[in-house]
Amino acid sequence: MKDYEGMFVIRPDLSQEDTDKAVQAIEGIISENKGELKDSSAWGKRALAYEMKGCTEGYYRLIHFRIDPRVVAKLEKAYKLNENILKYLIIRI
Repeated sequence: MKDYEGMFVIRPDLSQEDTDKAVQAIEGIISENKGELKDSSAWGKRALAYEMKGCTEGYYRLIHFRIDPRVVAKLEKAYKLNENILKYLIIRI
């Protein structure tokens, strides 16, 4: 198990309920794969440096977690398949 930090940007035009569902989907994958969610913080709505998928703003979310390195690819796939997530980055701490 290794420590990771994940940052992702969610579409700004979603309702609060849909935004929470997107976050819960990612956190659920961590939990389902015997990972440990250490911290999850919402950074709120911020302007993007450049337009992504027609959006100039997005909701930023930062999570710290501990998980088996083999599961990171599965997590990245979930980010890519979720159409409500504009951009993501996962780094090992």
